[in-house]
Amino acid sequence: MTRPPEDDRLVRFLKDNTPTAPPADRGLEDRILSATHRPPRRRLWLVPTAIAAGLLVAWGSYRTLTPDKPTPEELAELEAFMTDTWECTLDGCNELEFGIW
Repeated sequence: MTRPPEDDRLVRFLKDNTPTAPPADRGLEDRILSATHRPPRRRLWLVPTAIAAGLLVAWGSYRTLTPDKPTPEELAELEAFMTDTWECTLDGCNELEFGIW
């Protein structure tokens, strides 16, 4: 692979100004490996914690997503609404009378 001639100046500059590498430290590799090597930890405590968290989330979501039972007043209002709307579907009642418009 050939280089363009304008790169020769840059190559010469880099060769002339290349810093020298520091001398190798004896035992550095062994110290690094011993510092990073740890015996495997037993993480058995995670299993019951995860099970407990899952049960808590399931119970909490069940409690929050289950609607309350309607009161007798709400049931009466719902029954009246359904009766009125059903009668309008059969009889074709006026929208002004029904209160839509």
